[in-house]
Amino acid sequence: MKAFFLGFTRVFCGLLIATVFLNNCWAFETCDALFLRVKQDSAAIGDQRYIEVASDIAHESMRIAETKLQSTGLLAKRTRGYAILVGTMVGSAALTSYLISHLPPNYMFLSYFVAQVSTLGVYVFGGAIWDPLLAASRKVGYRVNSKSSESWTDCSRCDEIDSLNKMYARTQENYSLNEQMSRNIINQFLVSIKSNFYEAKRSMELNEVDYAVDQIAEAAVRLRVLFRDVEPDDASVALAVKTSFSRHVRPDISLSTLVLNRIRELDDGVGLPAIDKYYSILVSTWMEP
Repeated sequence: MKAFFLGFTRVFCGLLIATVFLNNCWAFETCDALFLRVKQDSAAIGDQRYIEVASDIAHESMRIAETKLQSTGLLAKRTRGYAILVGTMVGSAALTSYLISHLPPNYMFLSYFVAQVSTLGVYVFGGAIWDPLLAASRKVGYRVNSKSSESWTDCSRCDEIDSLNKMYARTQENYSLNEQMSRNIINQFLVSIKSNFYEAKRSMELNEVDYAVDQIAEAAVRLRVLFRDVEPDDASVALAVKTSFSRHVRPDISLSTLVLNRIRELDDGVGLPAIDKYYSILVSTWMEP
């Protein structure tokens, strides 16, 4: 049991060194310190305290990361993530091994359940490590299967590629996958209505009110039909409409009425209370100077 625990710790410390060697040379110190701590503690204690040792390892790794890199910004965050990941791996392996050794056969399923949950935790905490490694391995795989050898030697855009990788890291730090998807949907709608409100503004300046009303009504119907996940009074959409149209045209109540009437002609769903309320909120938001 102890030999397995020490061997497991040594393997993952080796993986930690391999992953952070280029940017975090102090990983050798961290892994050596952790391994000595495990070796010393496990020599003096019994199996019942393996879980406590694993917990101490996680806290010790975080303490080492914060002590050695407290003034290095992004490097400190990255190293702290590596330390948390290694602590999670070691702790989950220790807990699973302990349960396998001590649970009766009828309750052995609990050890497998803990293993599954801990695996999920490793992927949650290790996303910042797995994603770059997976991206790099996929890139190498495609290069190996590429017929052209120029991609291996052309470094004219290395700085640009590095900048893109940093941007990806910032995106993951600031937005979850759900937030990224929602952001892209809103941006897609904003791009789609840009021409509508440009034409509407130009038409109002030329006193072609009917054409301007058509452009606004069509954008409103598009929002309800194709972008139902965007609220009718979304702040980003309202700001885009204000800066491109309503602030410059100064629409009045009569224009709002014309837009609502045109929407009724374009959308067959108008007449239902929920849809009428939707368009009422949308038009009042968009037509506000």
